[in-house]
Amino acid sequence: MQSQFTHSNLRRLWLYQLQVEFDEICLNYNVQLERPIFEISAGEKQLGCWESGTRTLRISEHLIDSYPWVITLQVLKHEMAHQYCTEVLSSRETAHGEDFKKACSLLGVLPEFCGFSVLTEELLLQLKGPGSGARKGQKVLLKIEKLLALGKSSNVHEAETALRKASTLIEKYHLQQLGTSSHVAYTVRVIETKKKQIAAYKRYISRILQDFFLVRVVLSEIYNPHLDTMQKTIELMGTKENVAIAEYCYDFLENRLAFLWKEFSLRTASSGRTQKNSYYLGVVLGFWEKLQEQNCKRAEDTVVQPLRQELLVVEDRRLDSFVQLHHPYLRKRASRRSRIDKNIYNEGKQAGRTLTLSEGVGAGGADCRRLIE
Repeated sequence: MQSQFTHSNLRRLWLYQLQVEFDEICLNYNVQLERPIFEISAGEKQLGCWESGTRTLRISEHLIDSYPWVITLQVLKHEMAHQYCTEVLSSRETAHGEDFKKACSLLGVLPEFCGFSVLTEELLLQLKGPGSGARKGQKVLLKIEKLLALGKSSNVHEAETALRKASTLIEKYHLQQLGTSSHVAYTVRVIETKKKQIAAYKRYISRILQDFFLVRVVLSEIYNPHLDTMQKTIELMGTKENVAIAEYCYDFLENRLAFLWKEFSLRTASSGRTQKNSYYLGVVLGFWEKLQEQNCKRAEDTVVQPLRQELLVVEDRRLDSFVQLHHPYLRKRASRRSRIDKNIYNEGKQAGRTLTLSEGVGAGGADCRRLIE
């Protein structure tokens, strides 16, 4: 992305933003740390470093320039955990022991960023790929991908049957994980909108993801280091498999909305922001209604088991705790109302009720965002 700032100006802006992030992390997590000396290093191998003797916290320029800011924040928290061990706990540990784990937990550091003495480029490359512990989950995702791919069929009933089977498989695997493990690993995937406001239809897509895909959704914002501005994000939180499925659905809807609007606008000579927003809202809410009907039908055909309900309640509490860890002061805000064209909205709603998930998991633009896993 081309920046309007010179290299030296960007470095000064990044240093300032790191100080802002440091102060906000301390405030959000109620941690008392004195602001250190911040330095942006030129090295690529060591992405972050805390030097207690000089009270210097270094962050790699390569990290800021080459990776999403959400990764920079995790590296910053990691180094702040080292600072906490030094200055608050007076820890004598030389490695990442119990004191460091306590500090990471206190600061909401994701598990994958807690266990390494040096954060390196090699580490981030490892984090991009599936770990050995995720092989079973990857197999489940492949099965779900094959089912969703059946949505390409022109047979509407076949496509809807495939979607129901995929939903059943997602829930079955999810319950198996809950029933066989006392610890369920969660992750965060951040969808960057590149905008300063979240469109109304994206808010309804977020509702779909939270209602039907076993994830929590948080509408937040993050710093764009190339433009020196804050931009809105959609954060998905849950198990790796559920988050991957939810993001697939997000990509599918975004791509399908653009396609349907292009066809509709050519057919009806509709144009303008209000008309487009009305159509988008209609499609998304029509799709929500379709999923709701399918969900109700599946619930009627399924015998509700007490153990299943108990597991889901426990899971909700665990996931809520995970969300609270990463957003300690999360609060709901009223969204702005959008102007809509009722007729075009209804046209969109009808189109939304014909949608089926028609591409594989991970298809369509998912690679442009990175999974913190």
